[in-house]
Amino acid sequence: MSFDKIKIISTRLKYGVSPSPADEVEQHVTIWSNGEVKISRYVFGDIRSGYVKAWSDTFYITKPDVENIFEHISMYFAENYEKKKKKDNPGCWEMTVTMEDGMRKKIRGHLCHDEYEAGDIELSRLIRETLARPYPLWLFNGRLEEGAGMSFA
Repeated sequence: MSFDKIKIISTRLKYGVSPSPADEVEQHVTIWSNGEVKISRYVFGDIRSGYVKAWSDTFYITKPDVENIFEHISMYFAENYEKKKKKDNPGCWEMTVTMEDGMRKKIRGHLCHDEYEAGDIELSRLIRETLARPYPLWLFNGRLEEGAGMSFA
């Protein structure tokens, strides 16, 4: 069975640390089988109103690129995926995989450096390089590219 889409929600919030209203705290990356990609970035906002969508981007990638991403994600999570526990957790992610028949599966984990590899390919790096965005994508490991900030102020 094949994927229809994947949606990865990455959240970078630490307990006890209150972000400023303009700090980016969550990203949504959705990739459809037809090559459509939507990325939304959210800032903290205020306690009453919750997260605020600060920015979004929709674009297309090639079908072979989609198939490569889906294949590597399938390869990694098909092998008895076990959620890693981190004491110094910088955040978490949740991925919803929607199959062509409409069935959905949610998988959750912590943002971990160098933990999510399919074969010799790190999943976050594969997706970042394929999507080729000029802004940081957190995905499964929360890495920020050199010099990239987290504020929309």
